[in-house]
This record gives sequence, C-alpha cells and structure tokens, in this order.
Amino acid sequence: MIIASAIAFAVWYLCFRPTSASASTRVPSFSGVAAVRAGGSGKSGSWSGKKDVAAAAADAGANLILIYGTQTGTSEDFAQRLAAESRRHACVPLVLDVDSIEFESLASLGAEAVACFVVATYGEGEPTDSAVEFHEWLTEEADEDALEGLQFTVFALGNKTYEHYQFMGRSVDEHIERLGGSRVYVRGEGDEDGQMEEDFLAWQTELWPTLVEVLGVDLDMADNSLIRLYETRILPSLPQPPTPPAPGTFDARHPFPALITANVELHGQASDRSCRLVHFDLSGSGLSYETGDHLGVLPHNDPELVDAVIGRLGFDPEIVLEMPPVDAAQKPYFPGATTFRNVVTKYVDITTPPSRYVLRALAELASDDAHRAELEDMVDMRSESGKAKYKAFVVDGCATIDDVLARFDSIVFDDMGYFVELMPKLIPRYYSISSSHKQHPNSVHITAVVLQYVSASGLLRKGVATNYLASLAPGADTCDIFIRTSHFRPPPNPATPCIMVGPGTGIAPFRGFLQDRDADRAAGADLGPTVLFFGCRTPDTDYLYADELDAYQASGTLSSLHIAFSRVGPSKIYVQHKIAEHAAQPNKAKYYMEKLAKAGRYQQDVW
Repeated sequence: MIIASAIAFAVWYLCFRPTSASASTRVPSFSGVAAVRAGGSGKSGSWSGKKDVAAAAADAGANLILIYGTQTGTSEDFAQRLAAESRRHACVPLVLDVDSIEFESLASLGAEAVACFVVATYGEGEPTDSAVEFHEWLTEEADEDALEGLQFTVFALGNKTYEHYQFMGRSVDEHIERLGGSRVYVRGEGDEDGQMEEDFLAWQTELWPTLVEVLGVDLDMADNSLIRLYETRILPSLPQPPTPPAPGTFDARHPFPALITANVELHGQASDRSCRLVHFDLSGSGLSYETGDHLGVLPHNDPELVDAVIGRLGFDPEIVLEMPPVDAAQKPYFPGATTFRNVVTKYVDITTPPSRYVLRALAELASDDAHRAELEDMVDMRSESGKAKYKAFVVDGCATIDDVLARFDSIVFDDMGYFVELMPKLIPRYYSISSSHKQHPNSVHITAVVLQYVSASGLLRKGVATNYLASLAPGADTCDIFIRTSHFRPPPNPATPCIMVGPGTGIAPFRGFLQDRDADRAAGADLGPTVLFFGCRTPDTDYLYADELDAYQASGTLSSLHIAFSRVGPSKIYVQHKIAEHAAQPNKAKYYMEKLAKAGRYQQDVW
C-alpha cells in the first residue's frame, strides 16, 4: 500500500530536531492520532455512544466479551469469527468496538465473564484510530486497581517488519494486568508478514478448553447450528437516500464523494507499469488537511469480477436488501438498504484469498461429496496434503472467491446475506497525500502505482483500489474519500534542514513537503537545506515528477537532488548507494547518513 511504503522510506527532519538523550529509543506518543475525523471533536467518535460493558453483557446474557480495535478490518473479522465459534463451546458472545465502551465498566464483568481483546498495531507502534483513547486510558489515566478482577486474554495483530512489532497488543496485555486484571489465557500474536491465519488458529487450540473451564459452561448447551450475525431483509424497492452529512463531518463511515479533476499517467511510454497522479476536488466538503496526512479511499471492486461472482451465485443483482445485526449492540454490515450488486461492488472483499474459516463454511454448502472432502482437507491443519493444497491453490495461486466457486461449483447459497456475511469487508485504502494545503487548499492529490500481476496459477490479478482509481474519469466520476490525520509532517520551521529519502512512490508525501517549502519560500521565508534522495529504474520509464523536481532546484526550494537509476549502466544503483556516497560529506546529518549507509541499516531504517 502506498502509505506503508511512503512512511517506510521516509528519513526526515527528526535527525536535526533537538531531542532529549532518550528520545531515540522512546516509543512515540499517539495522542495526535485521535483527531482523525475531519471536522469532529478531536476524538475518535463512537457509532452509537459509549456502553457500560457489564450492563450490555447482562442484557445479552453474554459471558465472552470480544473487544476489538481495528484499522483494516482484520481484528473485527477475527472477533466475529471467535463469536461464531464460541457458541459451539457453549459460550455466549458479545462483540464490541473498543471505541464504543466505557472503559471503567470492564471491571464490573466479574468472574462470570471473560474479556478477549483483539487489537492491532498500526504503522510504527501506533494504536488503531478507534483504540487511541483506550490506550491512553490504560497507560495514563486509569486508577491503579481500575480493572481489579477482570478476567481477560489478548490476541494481538501486527507485522514483524516494523520496528515496534505487536506494541499495542503487548501494551494492552501488560497494562490490563498492571491495573488488576487476571490473565486466564496466554496472549496470542498474529504476524501479517507471515501466516496470520495459522497464528490465529494455533492460538485457539487451547483457548476453548480454557474458557470452558474458567466459565464453567455446560458443553451440552453448545450450539452447533449455523450461527448468523446479521439478518437478511429483502425490500420491495430502494428507500429514499439518507440526508448527506453536513460539510466538515465526512469521515470513514460517511465519506465525501469527491469529483475527480485530474487522473494523469506518470510513467513514460517505455514503462510496462502504470503510476497515476489523481486529483480530488474538496469543494463544498468542509474537509481540510495538513501536509503529510493520509487520504482514505473507499474503492469499488472490478465490475467484471462483480458480474462473475454474482453470476456464479445465481442471485438477482437488482434485489434490494438490508442487513441489520442480530445483536443490536453491533453495527449493520452496510448502511441502509441497497441492491445486491452495489453490496458486492462496494462492501464485500471478493479478491482477497479466502481464509480457512471461509473454506470450512463453504464445505458445508457443497452438495458434491468430493468437493466437500477436498475443502475439508484444505482447512485441516493436521493434514499435510491439505496444507499443501491450500498453499498451492489459495496462497500461491492468489485465489479469489470467484475461483473457489468455479472450482467447487456444487456450492450453493440459499441466502445472499449469508454470502455477504461470510466474506471479509472491503476496507478503505490509505495513501500518502502528495500535495500541500498551502498550494492546494481545495484539492488533494495522491500518487498510486496500479497493481497488476500474474499469479502462480497463470491468472492476471488486479489490485482493487489502484485499478479502480485508474478507471476514474476526470470531470465525470466521483470517489468516496476522507482524511486521516498523520504524525508525518515537514519541519514546522522552514529554516530546519530536511533530508528526504523516497524511492519509487515513496516520493509521494515528499511532493507535498516540497510544495509546502516552495510556498514558504514564495512567501519570503528563509529555507534550510532541502535534500532529496530518489530512486527509480530509468529516466524514461518511472522518473516521477522529474519536471517538478527540476523546477524546485531552479527556484532554490530543493537544495540537492540525488537520483539512483537501478536499470542504467553496468551495475544496479539504489538509494542506499547514493546515501553511502554522500555520507562522507561534512554536514549536520553526517552521523545519521553514515548509520544508514552501514550494511543492513538501509533495510532496517529505510526499506
């Protein structure tokens, strides 16, 4: 994803900013992330108000409280999966967004319930947006015995390629115990860079026997029937559309339909890839952004893939439905009522390879015995042949749900809502903003490489969001967007020296930085040295924003530009080589540049 690569590639003004001696080892404060919803109150809002957890559990008769904090939807999906599985072990679940609860009420759950926290670490050791307040409460505000008697366990999600791997999950686990909580089961950790699904399934091995013992439930009361989390309601026609949000209140749940004003190909004709510069018009939205913020984009699935999936399912794409939750404490799967085609287009992820959980559910719907047996073998973690089949077909082949329905064509859904519920949700994609509000207050720009590749099965695969963005026509199409606040900022003082390292689309946020400093220069400010290291393949294929960079050098906004072309000349030259080449130059960043140039440090600190 663009935002991940951009931030990972960033080396910026922090090496010049005065800090305390311990600043380099301190995990950053996250209070600024709370102000993520533009025009909001400065805190992550709850969709239905704060809930007394103990009271909600009592009302639902629940003894397993599943509390999630998510950025991409995976934690929520895992919490819902635990809820469905828990009924097979005679537990009664209640699923809650951590953003929706009264934290102090957790202690009132007592010995009759267990709280399971499913929380992700976002970026470089940050809580997800919805978990910021909870983490602040745990670490700074809660009384010493605020969670005395709370029985709990934690499943943490993260990516080991980041420095602060599993910071949030480990912190939640540590601080709940510090505040008096009683850990009833070991913390689990899922690695997004490895096998998240396997980590999650392995953690559950002893979870259910432990919960049965701790809660003292009667397994004779277990519910092995199909468990639905949402109702499917078919309506005769589309209702009146809801009133759009007031300007300035657009967010991830209520995105702004921005008009596309430019969609420009950045790669040269000789390139076999595509990279787009997309402009979004903010006029009338009340939205504003700061340089370095992120743009959230709600993508649409490929229309051809949507038609293929609906065709295999056999449902009328124009049927109108709504899907309210069975548990009133939950959010609906999608807002209001809409057509089945619109649901599959905008709300359901039909490209991500299906998990073993999904395949297990599909096996139960297969009428062909051979199909059912093969699917059951694929999901059996004890079967070596099954694991090999799953890896070859799903993982290496990057199988979509369309591929699964085509291969196992005896799978039949009686309820379109169950298909929707079974699929993961189509989540927002985040991109580093490639513009400055100082130069473009009513427009926001992003830089995105269009993802297309051939899988091990020989089939063409397309990235959902970037191919959707590439298809949008300027002046005609709109795209649902929102602004996400970031910690990533240019130096507040234009006189501060700034080093930027941005290979490929890693240059995305730095285009905004340069626009920012160029506006300061035009306003009469004195600029400190501004240095950019940029890497690409060749000058005529993927040298992004070459004309703009030349203009910034000519104007004095950009003091020094170092380009690494990896496909020009007898040897491949990368950004780390340029960093090593200039590390010997005497300047205020010499120590930092030498550190980056050391073997392995480029991958650790930049890559």
